[in-house]
Amino acid sequence: MVEFIEFTSNYEDLSTERGFQWEFRCQRCDNGYRSRFRPSTTGLASEALDVAGGILGGLFGTAADLGSRVHSVAWERMHDDAFHQAVKEVRPYFIQCPRCNQWVCRQRC
Repeated sequence: MVEFIEFTSNYEDLSTERGFQWEFRCQRCDNGYRSRFRPSTTGLASEALDVAGGILGGLFGTAADLGSRVHSVAWERMHDDAFHQAVKEVRPYFIQCPRCNQWVCRQRC
């Protein structure tokens, strides 16, 4: 079953090759919450292969090229999963206003 995510424009993706994190903001007061940082295992493995390829070349260089292609597919999948987890993590701090339909923080707005 497809799981839909209710948040729209009130978040910023702070993810890097090393891991995943998002910042969610109230659309009324701009108060925000950051999700926990989740390390990317594919990012660390790809980085290690890149270093080995840079130092030793040859076989490790070829492995680094292959590793980066596999990394991009795996990283995208992990990115999507981490985003779903981040939404679940911060969702209790927000509510959608029935009047204006904006996502607002429960604490202030």
